[in-house]
Amino acid sequence: MENFNRIMVTEQNIFAVPKDWLIIRYEHLQKKIKTSKDANQVFDFKREVGIIDGFFESNKEPQNLSEVDQDEVRIPKPLKSQYVPIVEARLDTHYQRMIRKTELGRDIKYASEFRAAMPKITASYNLSSGGSAGEYQSSTEQAVLKPFDRYERLQQELYDLEEDMYMMSSVVIPKLDSEQRELIEKRYFTKERVTDNLVMDVLCWHRAKYYRIKKATLLKIASELKLI
Repeated sequence: MENFNRIMVTEQNIFAVPKDWLIIRYEHLQKKIKTSKDANQVFDFKREVGIIDGFFESNKEPQNLSEVDQDEVRIPKPLKSQYVPIVEARLDTHYQRMIRKTELGRDIKYASEFRAAMPKITASYNLSSGGSAGEYQSSTEQAVLKPFDRYERLQQELYDLEEDMYMMSSVVIPKLDSEQRELIEKRYFTKERVTDNLVMDVLCWHRAKYYRIKKATLLKIASELKLI
């Protein structure tokens, strides 16, 4: 993992990086973007994220590199055990999306109520303007219409978010049994970072049972996500 942390993905070496390592790196960069206070670092992180995004979107097959090329980028051959940090990163991302979905639901409700309270005002502006769509609007008209634009943006963001969440929320998690779901909720879907020992105590499970269920849960999620 130390070698991985020192690797910076570029357009030149990305084809040599195993896909599971790219996923780990991507999640790592996303966290760095949120926490870093260095504008230059954030710029570099975003550029690297863009390279990884472009790679996956293009669906290009990795090139066959020689052993010398592999040694130059110093990337070890991926192991099956690497699915654990990948799955944990996916669960963390899903939880953040759950939080954002709740926020969007609240914001959309407020925006909808505000929009419903202003139909006459908006109608009067539409009628009085007399122009076609796209014409210049006064600052007053823009102020009146701004809540309506915000409502549409929030709805679109919610739609995109639900698409991103679909695989985990509608396909993967429903296939877990009750104990597996309980473990996921207590261990990964929390505002504060918690330890395995704490979750063990909360669930009143003995150590062997806890790790048996945790291993089976992460393995099942990895399998459903086609990571292994």
